Amino acid sequence: MLRYFSEAASTQDLLKAFSPPASGEMFGVYTFCQHSGRGQGGNAWYGGEGLNVALSLGICPDFIDSEGLFLLNMALSLGALAYARERAADCCLKWPNDLYIGKKKLGGILLESRLQGADVVAVYYGIGWNVNQRGFPASLPGAVSLFQNDGKVRDLHQESFAMYRHLEKACRECRQACRSGSFQEQFSRYRDEYKASLLGYGRWENYVFQGDPVVARISDVDDCGRLVLETREGKWIKAGIKELKFGSGA
Repeated sequence: MLRYFSEAASTQDLLKAFSPPASGEMFGVYTFCQHSGRGQGGNAWYGGEGLNVALSLGICPDFIDSEGLFLLNMALSLGALAYARERAADCCLKWPNDLYIGKKKLGGILLESRLQGADVVAVYYGIGWNVNQRGFPASLPGAVSLFQNDGKVRDLHQESFAMYRHLEKACRECRQACRSGSFQEQFSRYRDEYKASLLGYGRWENYVFQGDPVVARISDVDDCGRLVLETREGKWIKAGIKELKFGSGA
């Protein structure tokens, strides 16, 4: 089930105002006017007004515990990427979970969870992406929209339901694999696809790790979702959110 709201401060917060989804169920809310969107690590998300989509899903993932959250995160992010690649072939994921066209940001993703011990009560998966925006503020030189990429004006309701269907499919396939007893096999498959879809995977790039510039290449992601990189000097880095920045930092 997916429900439209004419406006919202944050679709993530709006979703949390509802009762948690029943076991195995998924429901969502979306809007084209979000005033206070949140991104990964507490960042703000610029959504424009009436031109782009903000969508959040509530999931009761009765097929995983807290240790499986990264599996679900990968599955949903790959579902979002599949939607994006149907509209722009040059799409990838920028770790931890941004959607990119080339080297410009198309959308941002945020996963939050409610836990009771090791049990996952609910997962809230939010995604905002730029659809019909013709230009962005000077403070966002790295942003891009689908319209800027191909000049097509899209129906935002249709785009919202298309994204929802991709995410629903990803969640369903993840559930089926886990219930069939092939968690580790599915985790390995998702991880291989996820890391191969990352911006900069396998290429030497400039990064800033814990405040220090470093030349490194993405090698893997670990079981907790940390990014694993090899430096030019042959050292290995495991980076958590906020520990690593892309580029020279200049």
